[in-house]
This record gives sequence, structure tokens and C-alpha cells, in this order.
Amino acid sequence: MSPLHFLAVFVLICLLIAFTSKIKNPVLRWIAILSPPLCLIPLMFIPIDMFTIIFWELGFLLSLISTTSILARVAHLRKMGKEDTEARSEQKIRLVRPVLTVAIFCLAILCVKASVKSADNYAIEMGKRIQAICNAQKICPERVEGWQDADRRAWYSSVTSYGKYGAKFRIAYSIADDKQSFTISVRHNIDEGFRVSGGVNQTFTLSLWGPRSG
Repeated sequence: MSPLHFLAVFVLICLLIAFTSKIKNPVLRWIAILSPPLCLIPLMFIPIDMFTIIFWELGFLLSLISTTSILARVAHLRKMGKEDTEARSEQKIRLVRPVLTVAIFCLAILCVKASVKSADNYAIEMGKRIQAICNAQKICPERVEGWQDADRRAWYSSVTSYGKYGAKFRIAYSIADDKQSFTISVRHNIDEGFRVSGGVNQTFTLSLWGPRSG
């Protein structure tokens, strides 16, 4: 999605929020209430990266605003008299959107983290298979069967994407010039990732790379 599309979606969400209270038709009003938080569902399928961070920043901003709104509305509800049932009911309806927004954003974060973990586990299992091939044949395979062949200019020879819970992450396979060792790298984002290394009669190792790896 381009920045212009983002701007259009953000403006639409702002309009829906601004005019929800003025909509009298119950069906249209609930559409206006539910649409903004439901727009955050695609975050479950978007890895956090340099080019997608704007999606997550927008989601975080909406979640932060929604959290503030929840606290303010709950405080307002406590101050209201129990006999004012109509006003209390209206406040409870207005709580639906911010609560749903925060819930979906948190669920999106959990889905991405779970997908990262599943990609790392997939790389580990594939690494164990390749390690066994290396030791059995005394040479590591040039490519991973079933993965896409990489461009000649790439540093890796095979590449695939994997993620069980929505977002998918690039997994790349490379071998040394002497074909005695290999590396499988999972790209979590532009700066961080996970690495599996091994080879002929070599130790099978797992490591993180990036600023927080130390």
C-alpha cells in the first residue's frame, strides 16, 4: 500500500470516528463503530520492517488514542449516576470501538511474534535435515529442494518465506565456497534475524544477529 493509500485510510478512519455520534441509523452507526478497529486486522499479515513500519506506527497511534479513550470513558462512567441508564448505555456503546481497537492491535502483535517463532523453528528443522545430508554425503547441497532459486547476484542460493500465523518471513540458504558448511538465515526485520549454521563434521549452531543479539 502506498503512502497515499495510507493517508486515505487514515482520513477515512478519522471521519468515521468524528461522525459516529451523529449517525442515527443503528446499522450505519455500528458499521462506523466497527470499521476502524477492523482495519487493523491486516497487521497480522504484515512483518515489522523498514517499509511496513508506517502500518505499525498507525496501528500503535490508534491503539494509544483508544487506550486514553477507554480510561476517560471508564472514569466518566464511574461519575455518572446509576439512574441515568440512557447516558450510561451510550457511554458503553462508545467503549466498543477503542476496546476492540486495542484488542485487535495486541492480537496482531501476538500473531507476528508467533509467526517469527514458527519461521525460526522451521529453519531449525530444515537445518537439521541439511546437517544430516552434509555428514552423510560429505558435501552440503547447493540448494534446498522445494525452495526458490535465488538471483545470481544474491548472496544466498535458495530462498523461501514461512510463517504459520499470518505474517511470513524470508528464509535464505547459502553454502561456503568449499561446500563444507551452510547457513540458513531468517530475516525478522531490516536489522535483525535468526541464523542456523552447520556443515560437514561441524557443530550445529543457532544464533541471533542484529543490534539486540548481544
